[in-house]
Amino acid sequence: MESVKRSSNIELLRIVFMLMIVLHHYCVNSGLTEIMRWDEITPNMILIQFMSIGGKVGVNGFFLISGYFMIHKLASIQKTVKLLFEVLFYNIVVFLFFLAIGVEYTRSEILECFVPILFSIPASFIGNYLLIYILSPIINKGLKALSYKEFNILLIVLVVFYSILQTFFRQNTWQYFGWGFTMYSVGAYIRLYGINLSRKTAALGTFACLLFIWFFELFCDFGTKFVGGGELWHKWMYMFTDANKFPVFAMSVFIFLWFKNMDLEYNKYINKIAASCFGVLMIHANNWPMRHWLWGDTLNNVGFYHSPYLWLHMLLSVIGIYIICTLIDILRINYIERPLFSWIYRK
Repeated sequence: MESVKRSSNIELLRIVFMLMIVLHHYCVNSGLTEIMRWDEITPNMILIQFMSIGGKVGVNGFFLISGYFMIHKLASIQKTVKLLFEVLFYNIVVFLFFLAIGVEYTRSEILECFVPILFSIPASFIGNYLLIYILSPIINKGLKALSYKEFNILLIVLVVFYSILQTFFRQNTWQYFGWGFTMYSVGAYIRLYGINLSRKTAALGTFACLLFIWFFELFCDFGTKFVGGGELWHKWMYMFTDANKFPVFAMSVFIFLWFKNMDLEYNKYINKIAASCFGVLMIHANNWPMRHWLWGDTLNNVGFYHSPYLWLHMLLSVIGIYIICTLIDILRINYIERPLFSWIYRK
């Protein structure tokens, strides 16, 4: 989305975040999590649980990156229109593809396709990301008007309300737009005031959070197997594995600080690939027919649940999808977006 040449550390992080999101979708949008049994804990089941965590970190990360870069700039009309065009382009192309092969859409699915901001807000990352992006000039004015002390108070209130209350006290405070605004504000805070944390410390914090989450998942798994009461155990597992849960929030911030402090100069190839991250998301996770067709009909993830080669299928599927979607988006940028907007600008 950026035309300014800059170092590639955060651009590399965009790629990492999107790979984590694709990996998450491999696990949770394919039917794999629905067939797991806690009276039969297997290495593949544990692998699926472990690998599914990254998607929530990736979602947080994209809001963080947006706040970090956009707090000092305005979302221009041109960039906003390009972003909306990208969303509508993929929504319509994917919609027409599945319509052509006989998929029937409900009225709400059609509305979500053609009016994504209004009809995908409650539970959609894309809808909430678009809304925060469009409102960013107003959000930025409000955040910049705060003093250092006021900004700290705001973040404490937001993190306590949206994260700590639900993580440790099981209060239902989740709201996608509110959480996206929270992560955006954290990214803006890091850009304005910084967080004095070395790259090594941030890396250690990232892995400490990850290991804690993995340990807690295993604790709940074997608690269910040997003690019983699976519903209660998995309520607690959920409290430590969703986007706004405190360990995931902390891991998102740590990994962002780790890459932010990384010494990586400008690399045109990394930046070019990173520019298509949003396109990767828009293609492979566009709607439920796409997810069913991709993970079920085409890749048959469920069929590999008991296979010793699940890890290899997972690795090749995620990397393959990322490469194919990136190439598709590069073609869209070069042969549709650039010629179209060049013609619009001339007119």
